[in-house]
Amino acid sequence: MAAAVDEGELNAELECPVCQEWYTDPVDLTCGHNFCRECVVSAFHAACSNPERSTNREHVDCPVCRKRLFTTETKIKNMPVNLKLRNIVSAVQEKPIAKPTRCKVHNKPHQLYCHNCKDVKCLTCFMKKCSKSGHNTEEIDDMAVHLRSVLASKKGKVTEELGVLKNRTDDAADSTKLLEDDLPFLLEQVHKLRKDLLDEHTTVSQVATIMFKSC
Repeated sequence: MAAAVDEGELNAELECPVCQEWYTDPVDLTCGHNFCRECVVSAFHAACSNPERSTNREHVDCPVCRKRLFTTETKIKNMPVNLKLRNIVSAVQEKPIAKPTRCKVHNKPHQLYCHNCKDVKCLTCFMKKCSKSGHNTEEIDDMAVHLRSVLASKKGKVTEELGVLKNRTDDAADSTKLLEDDLPFLLEQVHKLRKDLLDEHTTVSQVATIMFKSC
């Protein structure tokens, strides 16, 4: 059976490397990397406006592998949509998966948890504060794996304890039922014993009275 896909890994596969948001109108370059169409257009404008470019031909450099693709803005806008990827994104959006929270200061995804600050950090926050202060930090994904392991262990112990408790409850119920079944017989024996004791007491009393009269 195929292993379950980690939510963080799935999110990463569905996010554009440029805008770091879920793909919108995704297209793939000849190098095989996917981007939102508008992100490719922005990369095209940046490449063409760079005064240090080595050629006058219009092109776009892949933001991931830096491979150069000679093209035009019109060709980029006419590139076919990666339908499979778009359908996957649409399917996931219908059943949302928790996405990593983002730093309000630097607008970057939180990737680390600082045990000293007791808070999540983006890489910039980490470099500016936690790294210099020697704080104890841990990657959020690693921490999530550890917490899942701890929860699974505790769940196993709770399940085991519930099983023991259920067995004890069943034993108590059986004992109660047994007591209820035997109660009439036990009461009858108690009444009989009480009657015998009263009779014996009466007899002893009578004998004692006769002996005192004889004296």
